[in-house]
Amino acid sequence: MHSRTRVPFSQPAFSSPAAWDTAGRRPELGLPQGRRLGPGASQEEPSLESSGAGHPTQEHMAGFTVIAPDQIRRDKITRIAKKELEDLEKWKQQQRSRPIHTKPNKLGGNQSEAEARKKQQCQLLQSKYQQKLKREECIRMQKEVEEAKLQAIKAIQREKGELLEFKRQWQEEERTKAHQREQRRVNNAFLDRIEGKSQPSGLHQFGGFGNMNCGKGWGI
Repeated sequence: MHSRTRVPFSQPAFSSPAAWDTAGRRPELGLPQGRRLGPGASQEEPSLESSGAGHPTQEHMAGFTVIAPDQIRRDKITRIAKKELEDLEKWKQQQRSRPIHTKPNKLGGNQSEAEARKKQQCQLLQSKYQQKLKREECIRMQKEVEEAKLQAIKAIQREKGELLEFKRQWQEEERTKAHQREQRRVNNAFLDRIEGKSQPSGLHQFGGFGNMNCGKGWGI
């Protein structure tokens, strides 16, 4: 039978380098960075360290490989990040809108508050008076328009009345003339009858001429 050997799996630790203290100890382990306890190793046994000063060290502990960060590279990255943050703050300060300072103007001009209020009151009264005059002018113009329309209607009615009066007078004159003609005819007939009765029988045949002469004698 073949025996199975269990090989530990190495995986980098995700601990933050910033959490390391100045002595190289991790707070969760409480051990120095230079010395780590491996599986089956005693506390006095030193761990493997690289001889180079700037190279990170590798330590094995409980199946994990802990790589110490490069302090020089870390300091360089930190300086670059700090410089970029400073540049960003400077850019924000430059792009920030600056306050606008303007010279304040004196309100009211050269007049005092009492004079300004008095002038405002006078303007208010004048505006009210002008509005009253404007209303009166509108009413007067409206009355003039209505009066002109009324006068035009009166003129038309007056003309119609004059025409009716002229027609009535003409009809009255025509009736008077017709009555006079009728009265003259009746009078002539009456006079003819009277003259015919008063004349002798011999002259009855000349009654027509006598009537004419008699008519002239009466002035008809």
